[in-house]
Amino acid sequence: MSYCDLYHGQWVYHQNGPLYYNNSCPVLMQKQNCQGRRDKEYENWRWKPERCNLPRFDPKKFLELMRRKTLAFIGHSVTRNQMESMLCILWQASIPTSRCTYKILKDEQALQHVTETAEKAKMELSSLTRQTLAMAYGPQTHKNHSYSLTRPTYEELCSYLSDRIKNFVENSLREAKLFIKDIDEVSNFVFLLFRVL
Repeated sequence: MSYCDLYHGQWVYHQNGPLYYNNSCPVLMQKQNCQGRRDKEYENWRWKPERCNLPRFDPKKFLELMRRKTLAFIGHSVTRNQMESMLCILWQASIPTSRCTYKILKDEQALQHVTETAEKAKMELSSLTRQTLAMAYGPQTHKNHSYSLTRPTYEELCSYLSDRIKNFVENSLREAKLFIKDIDEVSNFVFLLFRVL
């Protein structure tokens, strides 16, 4: 695919509809599984760049391309929504068949535990060289899972994305005619990483 300017285009109606529907995605927690409106026509609109064809997202192809690679979601309040949306799309291509699959997104206590563990690891990695992520929550078959994450591994996983964010911020500041000294506050970024097996 040659260069494609994704920022210039228009919204077009697409007959095939969205890649998933909120009420059919088992990854979403019930309290988030609502649209707030009765009509569903808005779900059929998709972005069409002016000078190129943006193919429809193919979850099976994406999983093949991402095999044995790590995907990171970086951001703040919408990061979890982006991750859940990606999981809903990928769910269409790869529905787990294992009898011991634990639906962590449906268990608020387990999800809280995983979130707290990830936050703790993120903070501790700023002063330690190694941190173990201990996921000792869930049904018996899923207890005591742990992963040792070193600072170099963490930095390697995030370096490409950090560089992209840095470039984006620098370009945004330049366009806004601002300088770093003009920024009073920076929100914490939430890093959500998962590995495609």
